[in-house]
Amino acid sequence: MPRLKLIKLWSLITVCLITLAVFWPFIKLKDDLKIFPREIITEIKPANHLAPTIIEKPINVDPENILVFGGDIMLSRTVNAQIEKFHDYTWPLKDVADLFSEGDLAIANLESPFLITKNYSVLTGSFSFKANPKSAATLTEAGFDVLSLANNHMLNQGVAGLKDTENILQSAGISYTGRAQENLVVKESHGIKFGFLAYTYAADSTSIANMLNSLRLKNDIKEAKDKTDVVIVMMHAGTEYTSAPNRQQIDFAHQAIDSGADLVIGSHPHWIQSVEKYLGKTIIYSLGNLVFDQMWSPETSIGLVAKTYFKGKELDRIEYIPVEIKNYGQTEIMPDGVEKSRILKFLNGS
Repeated sequence: MPRLKLIKLWSLITVCLITLAVFWPFIKLKDDLKIFPREIITEIKPANHLAPTIIEKPINVDPENILVFGGDIMLSRTVNAQIEKFHDYTWPLKDVADLFSEGDLAIANLESPFLITKNYSVLTGSFSFKANPKSAATLTEAGFDVLSLANNHMLNQGVAGLKDTENILQSAGISYTGRAQENLVVKESHGIKFGFLAYTYAADSTSIANMLNSLRLKNDIKEAKDKTDVVIVMMHAGTEYTSAPNRQQIDFAHQAIDSGADLVIGSHPHWIQSVEKYLGKTIIYSLGNLVFDQMWSPETSIGLVAKTYFKGKELDRIEYIPVEIKNYGQTEIMPDGVEKSRILKFLNGS
């Protein structure tokens, strides 16, 4: 074969091979598309539109709630005099406000009624309290959610003082329990409904819940259990200036647990009292003072904050935080030392 023809033949073969290489992917794609119906082809999307990988996270079936309980708060007498001296209505709880506000709910016993008047002077030694409504600022600053009015001083200024107290707390956004009527307060946190009831030994009118009516207690707890997940009873009773509960406290607290209460928190003795486990439930017989002017003894100038941790509906644990009152009315967290160790040892041994 002549050399020129051979060159032309190889050139033709080369062109054919190049053409086949260039158009082969398109020919193959056309054949592949014949496999799928047209409606399915339209469903095909680029890889960057594919659904993301789903990573399952465990569902938190037991949310944690922290409820912080304090003892007696008295904003009258020398405490009020100190507030006016320092021109600071948040003064009493300024140093422990974070301890309460960081909880999901904060609760205590309000020992002095507010009264709308012009004179808030109460002499040392007097037990007829009246607090300046402006000092409610110390309660709001600490973030209190519920206060008990069921105590032996709430009627010191009669019905007028009780009504003023209710109105001032309502204006401050703070709920109150302990009334003879509509005692139950319900607070929901993280999906758990907490019910609060309060009673005192010293109910001297039809306005305050009386702890002597055992049938009322049972019915109140039954109603609370129908409406809430956790029922907490606050008890204002006991012998003042003693570290052990008396028979009235024990019987009432046991009856509350027997009736379905999940936790009982006590006040009134002005001293810290023992803790009891009864039928698997906790009874704190007295948290002592939170704000008071009783500087005449070490026992009355200290108190206890109970930081309770609930997992779902169950009380998981309690952290006890001793506090001390300085300068006739300002509360501080007690530093580590012999006194703090003594208090914690007392609680653990009770």
